[in-house]
Amino acid sequence: MAGAPGRAATMMAAMLSGLAPAAVEAQTAGMTERYAGIKAGATIEWAEDSGRGTAAAGGLMVGIPISGRWTAEIDFWLSDSLETSAGGRHGDQIAGLSFVRRLGDGRIGPHVLLGLSAATTIDELETCLARRDGAASGGPAIVSCAAPDVTDRRTDRFTNVTLFPVVGIGTSVRVSDRIRIVPEVRVDVGLTAFLVRPSLGVRVVF
Repeated sequence: MAGAPGRAATMMAAMLSGLAPAAVEAQTAGMTERYAGIKAGATIEWAEDSGRGTAAAGGLMVGIPISGRWTAEIDFWLSDSLETSAGGRHGDQIAGLSFVRRLGDGRIGPHVLLGLSAATTIDELETCLARRDGAASGGPAIVSCAAPDVTDRRTDRFTNVTLFPVVGIGTSVRVSDRIRIVPEVRVDVGLTAFLVRPSLGVRVVF
């Protein structure tokens, strides 16, 4: 009987050692992660002054945990230019700060986000001049840039910065200890414009 306490202690130690990895794994699953990554997708834009269109886009992201469920994420997004209704070009460069809320702890973890973005819009308009008889000023007249007798081309460039509230939804899919695949949709909502940004990203966890 003297060996019974020793055997009981050995059994208890074995049980605790078996439970410890599971406890650590559960605790890790519930924690947010520090990460950096890239993403690619599109910008679907509607604007009162430049019309509608879809352009290829891509960007970078950096996430910093601030609690067990919340991450602060900084993202940069660059879109290809669109042709405007006036015949010019319109492009967007976006920098944003979002607070991402995890909704699950498994291999597939959905999330929602809310934040603020600063969109730098760049508009370019090309004006072409040619000599025309009967021009009101007696000098060059504005003509189509496709005209064969264009004598002068001028490109005017306008830059504007607009703040947008941002909302979004996405999912993080764990494919290895350090790699996550992240499909996501963000919407930047303004008074005279809104941008829908679907993307597919790859995160590296640190």
